[in-house]
Amino acid sequence: MQLRAYSPEDFEGLYSVEEQCFESPLRFYREYMRALIRRKGSMAFVVEEKNCVVAFAIASLHTKTRREIAYIETLEVLEEFRGRGVAGKLLTQLECAARSQLASMMWLHVDCCNERAIRLYEGHGYSKVNEEVNFYPNGNAAWIYRKPLSAE
Repeated sequence: MQLRAYSPEDFEGLYSVEEQCFESPLRFYREYMRALIRRKGSMAFVVEEKNCVVAFAIASLHTKTRREIAYIETLEVLEEFRGRGVAGKLLTQLECAARSQLASMMWLHVDCCNERAIRLYEGHGYSKVNEEVNFYPNGNAAWIYRKPLSAE
C-alpha cells in the first residue's frame, strides 16, 4: 500500500470509496466532495493498492483568532482494508500536513455510534470536548474531538 498526496486523477477512485463507505443520506455529494478538495487550505491524501484508491482523508485549514486550526472533513477506509493501520497512517499524515501549515490544533466531528473511529481518535491523543445532537442526517449525535498540534 502507498500513501501519497491526492491528485485530481484520483477523484473517481476516491469517490468510489465514499460510495462504498456511506449510503444516502450520509454520503457526500460528488460536487460537495470536489469542493472540499478544491477549497483553499485543503489537504487531501489517498492510500492506494494495485493502482486503486482504498482509503483517503481530507482536512481543511481555518483561521480563528489569528491561529490556524485544521478540521478533518472525512477519513475513509474500505472495509476490507480496516484493521491494518491505514486510518492511523492517514491521520498522522493529516496532522503532519497541518503542522507544516502552522496549525495549532486539529478537530473533528465523529458519529457517537462509530466506536472504531472513536478508538482511533482517542488512541491518537484526541479528547472529546463537546457533543452536537442531531448532527447527522440520520439523527445521530456527533462528538467533537480535538488535539493540540505541537511542533514536532
